[in-house]
Amino acid sequence: MWNFTTSKHQIATLLGRHNPKNISLGPGGVSEMTLEERELIPDSDPDSWNEHCFFKPELKLAWEYLPSVRPWVLYVNGGNSPVFGCPQTRDEGAKRTGTGVGGNGGLKLGAVKQIFIEGADHNMVLVIYV
Repeated sequence: MWNFTTSKHQIATLLGRHNPKNISLGPGGVSEMTLEERELIPDSDPDSWNEHCFFKPELKLAWEYLPSVRPWVLYVNGGNSPVFGCPQTRDEGAKRTGTGVGGNGGLKLGAVKQIFIEGADHNMVLVIYV
């Protein structure tokens, strides 16, 4: 029998990376970090949203690039998702996608759509080339 569930470990690494010494950036940012701190979290970003016990630098980069997404996008979001279960967060991401230079035109032109599945845990993005 196959088990197609995602392990708790995989979910944890998807949502954030461990910052074992709770290293945070001071007013001087990266330039004031020690070599040991830099080796532990080399991709820390002084402008990131929240770097404490866990961090995920890719999230900020992905958010910044959403307006330039060119392919059509279908967001499939689960109601129990820790991030995309919140309607405001779901809508904000969908409204941002494809609206910038080089983008697909976004929701306004029908190139971005989203569906919501009540009771589902995960979210995923489907990129559709047409």
